[in-house]
Amino acid sequence: MFEINHNEIPFSIAQSFLKIQGYSASESGRVQIATASKLPVTLINANHYSHDFYEIALFKDEQEVKYTAVAQPWQLDLHSDEGNAVFTFADANTFVFEAENLEICLIPCKGFAWKVARRNGDVVLFDYSGCCHHHARAAAGTSMQCYESTTSRGQKGNSDKPYTLSFKSNGKTQGALHFNRFGDKWEEFELDVGSAAAEVKSNFDAWMEKMPHVNDKYQETAEYA
Repeated sequence: MFEINHNEIPFSIAQSFLKIQGYSASESGRVQIATASKLPVTLINANHYSHDFYEIALFKDEQEVKYTAVAQPWQLDLHSDEGNAVFTFADANTFVFEAENLEICLIPCKGFAWKVARRNGDVVLFDYSGCCHHHARAAAGTSMQCYESTTSRGQKGNSDKPYTLSFKSNGKTQGALHFNRFGDKWEEFELDVGSAAAEVKSNFDAWMEKMPHVNDKYQETAEYA
């Protein structure tokens, strides 16, 4: 298994600004969804960093469970005593994720300018400081709730309100989170985390095959680089 040090190298893919940062990015010890884009602007008097979006929390019977993150170039695994969760990319702008018998909560790092609930059950949040729309969707059999909350640091909203996204089911919980700048239409698609991770791995393997030949004693270092 090709593991990477998640605290040093965020989980991401080629041509994407999105990333999931390691524990060191958060005071809570959770991993964090963020962007490397230069578009977000953090004002000097802001109580948040505009590049940070959500902290990922796992719950069992309404109690948060601690997890260990194991990152590979094609997926991020969150392991806990109560169950596991997997995050990967469906495309450069979309995370897909699933968990067995666990609730997945995306706890906001900041407030949003407005919220829109779509007729198909999707939710769109406008992130003014992050210069993008967050479009959340649950798979069939998964219930998604979007409710006003505090931020991951316990801060209340003012004109911008923090909203937590919760995904739960009686078995396999599956959801997706799509980011786009202008709120363009997000087409329906089959939410299959395993297939998405396999495609990312296939692209990664094809890229690794292009690595120049090195002396055997440098092989591991070259692969990591």
